[in-house]
Amino acid sequence: MGGVKALTIDHLAVNDVMLESLRGEGQGLVCDLCNDREVEKRCQTCKANLCHFCCQAHRRQKKTTYHTMVDLKDLKGYSRIGKPILCPVHPAEELRLFCEFCDRPVCQDCVVGEHREHPCDFTSNVIHKHGDSVWELLKGTQPHVEALEEALAQIHIINSALQKRVEAVAADVRTFSEGYIKAIEEHRDKLLKQLEDIRAQKENSLQLQKAQLEQLLADMRTGVEFTEHLLTSGSDLEILITKRVVVERLRKLNKVQYSTRPGVNDKIRFCPQEKAGQCRGYEIYGTINTKEVDPAKCVLQGE
Repeated sequence: MGGVKALTIDHLAVNDVMLESLRGEGQGLVCDLCNDREVEKRCQTCKANLCHFCCQAHRRQKKTTYHTMVDLKDLKGYSRIGKPILCPVHPAEELRLFCEFCDRPVCQDCVVGEHREHPCDFTSNVIHKHGDSVWELLKGTQPHVEALEEALAQIHIINSALQKRVEAVAADVRTFSEGYIKAIEEHRDKLLKQLEDIRAQKENSLQLQKAQLEQLLADMRTGVEFTEHLLTSGSDLEILITKRVVVERLRKLNKVQYSTRPGVNDKIRFCPQEKAGQCRGYEIYGTINTKEVDPAKCVLQGE
């Protein structure tokens, strides 16, 4: 509710940041006392980072004359750098006590003020009780961590299996599709070959009928032209002499049987819905139909 400033400070993270700064030759660290100049030494007793000027002043004071001072370069191998944690209400005081009633650390000024009647004790005296309760909670949490890790491991296994299965099924789909495509292409080629054969057959029939009709027409024209010429230009005797041959020829021509309709038609259609059997083990559809309805052969039933 209080925003970022109200969040609990992660002092472990602060320690890590300070260590990283020390490993980088102390760049970015400023003196804890003057908050101005770069840090040069650290007071192990006060747990304070000091610049050169404040370090000299620190040594001149009677209370801090014998404090242990360490160069920053000598702290690079440390895993922790203890730094006093100050009270947010009383910045000059260090948090050394713990209020059981409020369940939070307090300083000496807090004890004589806001927490006067609250049960308070030094942090070193209560850490075992509170630390043990946290350990118990941690033990209860650990099985959940293991269960979650196992669940994530199972998800990883299933995901790997899923990928392999997808690849296998994809290969089956490609194999099936490629085979189906080849079967369809083969069926297509057969249909086109069948269509070409039908075209050739019908065209040959038409050409034969055409040749017969052309020959018959030529015979008719020859007979007609000869007879007309005889009747218009021949003498009576010439007509009578040739009459028997001409009459016999004309009678034969008049008795010739022929059809005025083409012997074949263009009734060819593709039926994509009809089954065409199997090709390469696949069910194939699509046939070419040349049949036509002959009314003389049809029987109608119903009203």
